[in-house]
Amino acid sequence: TGHGGGHGQAADGARVADLDAVLTRVLGEEEAAVAMVELSATVGRSLKPGDTPTPAITSLAEARLARALGSASARILMTRVLTGARVSPGDVVALIDETAEKLRSSHDRLEESERSIRFYTDNLPVLLSYADRDYRLRFANKGYLDFFGLDETAIGQPMSAYMSAEDYALRRPHMEAALNGDRQLFDITRREGERRRRSWQVVYQPRIEKDEVVGFFGVYQDNTARREAEEGLKRAYETLETRVEERTAALKTESEARLALARDLEKARQQAEAATQSKTRFLAAASHDLLQPLSAARLFAGALEEELKDGPEGELKLAERIERSIDHADRLLRALLDISRLDADGVTPRPSIFSLGELIEETAAQFAARADAKGLTLKAAPTRLAVFSDRGLMTSVLQNLISNAVRYTESGTVLIGARRAGDTVKLQVHDTGPGIPEDRRRTIFKEFERGPMADATDRGLGLGLAVVERICATLGHKMRLHSETGRGSTFEVSLPRAASRPGERKTRRRRTASLDGLKVLCLEDEAPVLDATLALLERWGCDARGARDGAGAKAAFNGSVPDVVLLDFQLMQGETGPAVYQDLCERWGAQPPGVLITAERGREAQAAAIKAGLDLIQKPAPPAVLRATLTSLKRRGA
Repeated sequence: TGHGGGHGQAADGARVADLDAVLTRVLGEEEAAVAMVELSATVGRSLKPGDTPTPAITSLAEARLARALGSASARILMTRVLTGARVSPGDVVALIDETAEKLRSSHDRLEESERSIRFYTDNLPVLLSYADRDYRLRFANKGYLDFFGLDETAIGQPMSAYMSAEDYALRRPHMEAALNGDRQLFDITRREGERRRRSWQVVYQPRIEKDEVVGFFGVYQDNTARREAEEGLKRAYETLETRVEERTAALKTESEARLALARDLEKARQQAEAATQSKTRFLAAASHDLLQPLSAARLFAGALEEELKDGPEGELKLAERIERSIDHADRLLRALLDISRLDADGVTPRPSIFSLGELIEETAAQFAARADAKGLTLKAAPTRLAVFSDRGLMTSVLQNLISNAVRYTESGTVLIGARRAGDTVKLQVHDTGPGIPEDRRRTIFKEFERGPMADATDRGLGLGLAVVERICATLGHKMRLHSETGRGSTFEVSLPRAASRPGERKTRRRRTASLDGLKVLCLEDEAPVLDATLALLERWGCDARGARDGAGAKAAFNGSVPDVVLLDFQLMQGETGPAVYQDLCERWGAQPPGVLITAERGREAQAAAIKAGLDLIQKPAPPAVLRATLTSLKRRGA
C-alpha cells in the first residue's frame, strides 16, 4: 500500500463505488455528481463502480472532501477507506453521517441569521454599496440595485459597466479621492421619468485596514426636500433684492411676504430634518427584532461548541469560528443601535447611586473568554467606591472601552480600575497595546475610524469610541486619553463620587462550578430562542424545561419549585416575564432566583426587573455570561 500526502494514496481493495458513497453522504447527491464528473475528467474516461481508484483520483476526492470537512478529517477518512483498515468503507460513511448533518445544520442557521440582517439593510431608507480598489461593486442593498435598475448579478462587476459614461465621469474623481483616504460628500440630481428631478447626497467613506485603504462605502440619501428649500430661499432673496431696488414704496408688503416665506421655509427645513433622521429612528426602534434571531444563533453556537468539545479538532474550530462571527455581528449591531439612539436624542439619563466595583467586575467578566483566547491577562481591580451616574449608560461606556482594549492589545494586560480624586472618581481602562500616535488622538473618536490590528478577523465598525464620547457628553462626564506609542493607552472617565450604599458587599471572582442537576425553568415566547437556550442548558448538565407563556410555566415541573427561572420580558398574549414570575412565586410559596434576559433597551424592562428582584442580562446573551450567572445563582441558593 502506498502512502501520500496531498498526492493521493493507492487504493487497497477499495472501488470507485466506495468513493461515490462517501462523497454522496458528505456533499449531497448534486455536489457528489459534480465531483464524480471531475474524477472522470482526470482519467479521461467514464469511471465505473467496480474500477480501482488511482492515486490521482484519490487525491482529487480527498481535496473535495477537505472543503466540507477540513483537511485533517478528509485525510483520516480517505486513509481508512483506502488502506484496508478493519472498518469497512460503509462503516466509515455511517460514522461521518452525524458530523456532516451537524455541519450542514449549523451552516443553515448561520445563513438564516445573515438573511435576517440582509432584510433590515434592504429596508433602510438609504442606498448602500461597497466597492474595492478596482472599482468593482462588492455589496449593494436592494435600494441601490433598484436605483440603477440592477439585480444580484451586478455584484462583482466594474461600476463603469452599469453607470452611464456621464454618471461615471462625475463620480470617478470622488472615488479616487476616497481610495486615497479622503471622505467625500457631494450631491447629484436625477430625473425619474416624467416626475420632478430628485436630489441625492452621496457620501464615499474610505474603509481603512492596517493604515491602508481597501475600498470605500457609498451612501446615497434623498435630500430633495432640503435642496428645494435651499433653492426656494435663494429665489426668495433674489426676488426680495429686486423688489427692494425697484419698489421701495412697498416695504410693508414685502416684509409680510418675507415673513410668510420664512415660515414656509422653516416648515420645509423641519420636514427635511425629519427625513434625514428616519434611518436613525428605524435602527433605534428595531433593536428587539434585530437582536432576537442573533440571540438564538449565539445560543445554538454555544450548544454546538459544547457538543463538539470531545470531537475532532477541525469541527470544534469551525464551531468556534461561527461563535466569533456571531459575536462580531452582535458588537456591530450594538454599536449601530447605540449611535442611532444617541443621534435620535432617544437617550434620557436617569442617574442613581451605584457601586462602581460591581459594575467593573460584571462588565469585565463578559470579556474574560475573549481575553483568554488572545493570551491576555484581564484584571479588574477591586474597589468599594460608589458614584452618581446612569448605570445603564456607564455599562455601555465600559463595555466599549474594554472591547477596544482587548481588540487592539496583542500581548500583556488589560487593567480596569478606579481611584478617588477629591469629589470625583476616575474610572480607568489601561492596556499594553501599541498606543495611539499624537496625530490620531482626536480622529479615533470619529465614526468608522479604526486602528491597525494584527488579527484581521476581529474587525469592528469603528463606532465604539464615538459612542463613548457621545454618552460622556450626554452625562456631562469628562473623558481623557493618555497614550504612549509602543507602551499602551489609558482611557479615563471622571464621575461624581457618592457615599457607598448600605449593605454593599465586596465582590470577588469565583471559579466556574458544575451545573449538573440544576433545575432551570425557561420562559421565552420565541421558539428558536427557547430551543437554543434549552439545548445549551442541557449540555451543561441542567434539568431544563421550557414554556412560552404563564400556563406552560405552571405545568413545567409538575408544581415543584425550580432552582432558577430564566424569563424574557415580552411574552405571548400581552404577558410580561416579571409579572408571570411574581404569579409563579405566589403559587409555589417560594421565590427561586430569577434572571430577566431581554432585547428591550428601555427603562420599563429595567424597572420591572428591579421591582421583581430579578437579575438582568441583555440579549444576545453570551454563553459564558449566562453560565457565570447561573453558577452565581446556584451558590446563592446553596
